Amino acid sequence: MADTKQHLKVVLLGDSHVGKTSLRTQLVHHVFSNAYRATIGGDFLTTALEIVGPDGPVTATLQVWDTAGQERFNSLVRAFYRGADVAVVVFDLTNPESFQNVARWIEGFLANVHVDRPAIVIVGNKSDRDTERRISTRQAREFAALASVARGQSLVDRGLIEDLDLDVRDCCAKNYAEVRAIFQRCAELGVSRASQPALEFDCVDISEPVRNKGCC
Repeated sequence: MADTKQHLKVVLLGDSHVGKTSLRTQLVHHVFSNAYRATIGGDFLTTALEIVGPDGPVTATLQVWDTAGQERFNSLVRAFYRGADVAVVVFDLTNPESFQNVARWIEGFLANVHVDRPAIVIVGNKSDRDTERRISTRQAREFAALASVARGQSLVDRGLIEDLDLDVRDCCAKNYAEVRAIFQRCAELGVSRASQPALEFDCVDISEPVRNKGCC
């Protein structure tokens, strides 16, 4: 079977200093730097990954958007969510506040993405700093399970999305293999959801005038 191609938009979300830029730099350029430079607004880099999709081999070209984590840029950053296939919500395993804010980032993404089936991957970064770790993998998975039920169900009821499936992973941005595995998963989720049939809605044909069957 011939290799097919798929273009996907992936957005990185999360507080400042959690390592979003480092994850993307490691994925695309295979390097890590401790130097911190705040992202203003958002920008993207592109990379291609080979995966196996539902119908065979796929070359997934990822347009990976890095977005600002500072609250003052929220209104600007949300414009970058539109049309995203996958959101990677990053928090710092040594910073409980960044974990508590994951729900806010997810909610903002779902309210602005305007896509039927967006996938979400939650990433706990800085797993190498084990002695400073404050958030366990179990805590992150429990949050994802609760969010999938509580937030996902309310959004389903409102007709905004069909389902909400959250994937949770730990990683260290210094480790290329771990970073690549995260974005491989993003590609798999994006390709899988793109292959599903579009949601169908009841429509009213307004091309024909409504005939009044009564007499008046």
